[in-house]
Amino acid sequence: MENFGFAARVGIRAHPHSLPALLAAAALCVALEIWLARREKRWPGLILPGAVSLWALIEAACFFAGLRQRFAGALGFALLMLLQEIVPAAILLAVYALCRELRRRKRLRERDKMQIDDI
Repeated sequence: MENFGFAARVGIRAHPHSLPALLAAAALCVALEIWLARREKRWPGLILPGAVSLWALIEAACFFAGLRQRFAGALGFALLMLLQEIVPAAILLAVYALCRELRRRKRLRERDKMQIDDI
């Protein structure tokens, strides 16, 4: 058996075809976030970032609870894992903010156009 280092100790082994599947899933999530963020109401666009953030908090808490008995640096590892897991939520929030800003600018342009037409 090959030595995979830390990944082998925690049971992480990547399938050769997992990267395209992971990228396709990420693209699908971003497309869904764009679709939700472009809707008229604000809250649908916050569902995905909220769910990802909640998942990251639960995963970090479970990770901390599992490692707490083994060694003293478990909190540091749990916080590091939380930072790593919160990155997708930050990306989704950035997509949400960009879509909402573009929607706001479009509304302002339409309002300005209506005011010019009224004059």
